[in-house]
Amino acid sequence: MRFRELQLSAFEVARKSIRQLVSAIKRYKPVCLVGFTSTLSFMATLLQEMNQPLDLRLKAVISTSEILSDGERKMIEENFGCEVITARRMA
Repeated sequence: MRFRELQLSAFEVARKSIRQLVSAIKRYKPVCLVGFTSTLSFMATLLQEMNQPLDLRLKAVISTSEILSDGERKMIEENFGCEVITARRMA
C-alpha cells in the first residue's frame, strides 16, 4: 500500500525558513508527521516562539532515530496538537 508523502529535509528546518516550511506543510494537509526527534522538537520550539500554530488535524507525530525525552514529547504534543508516537512503540 502506498501513501501520499511530502518529504522535507531536516536540514531545511531553521529560524529563517520555518515560515516557508509551515506553509508547505499546511498546503499539503498531512494527517501524520514523521521525523527525527531533534528536528520535530526544534520545529515545535520555533512554532511556539513565533506563535505560529500549524492548525492541522494531525492524527499523530512519529518520532524516529533518537531518544524522546518527556520534555520533548510534551513540547511536540502541545505545538502539533496530537500524540507523539515513537517508532519503537509502533512495533
